[in-house]
Amino acid sequence: MSAILALTDVLPSRPNAEWADPFTLNVPKGTWTVVRTTPERSHLLARILIGAKETASGEVVVLGRPIGKVSRTERRLLLSDLGVLLDPAGLLSNLSLIDNLIVPAVFRGSKGISLPREHAEDVFQELGIAEYANRRPADVPEDVRQIGALGRALVGNPRLLVLENPIASVRSRAAEDVWRICRALAPTAIITSFRRDEMLYNVADDLYLWDSAGLRRAAVEASA
Repeated sequence: MSAILALTDVLPSRPNAEWADPFTLNVPKGTWTVVRTTPERSHLLARILIGAKETASGEVVVLGRPIGKVSRTERRLLLSDLGVLLDPAGLLSNLSLIDNLIVPAVFRGSKGISLPREHAEDVFQELGIAEYANRRPADVPEDVRQIGALGRALVGNPRLLVLENPIASVRSRAAEDVWRICRALAPTAIITSFRRDEMLYNVADDLYLWDSAGLRRAAVEASA
């Protein structure tokens, strides 16, 4: 199974006590990989994956392209194939939830969307939050905001999801449905998490723990 994402001996541009050793990880196409770690490692890793943070050494290959070596135009094209949710989610407060999906999709030229609003409405319907679509983020419950931000990552039929601590505030029963829908809409994902999330572990194909002892694979069933 080919890797859709490959990190080889990666160190951030400013190594620190949290991330002092080279990091290597492959995410095969069609799998969901979860990395449970600390907030600082999670923050750095997610941003390196999308080219927002530089590396001191190593290589990061995303969808077959070395993201740290592409031009600004090529990076924008590459990002159009990704669904990204960073922590904090950064929804625009002056836009409705649905416009928070539509505007970034149009800006980045998401592929496969001829009718952005209709596509966004379909995503909200799938996620069960269609009734909140025209409200602003401040006017909806926190769990709805998080699901809305996740919906933004799903718009555009991404080839790869890059999610950081995505739906920690969503109730367990709702989270199970959300993750099931996400897997159907985006078959490949890497998710960094710094909170215990049993529902997320249950949908993962590979679960890794990353701490001072390094990166190591954990049994998904153990949810350690």
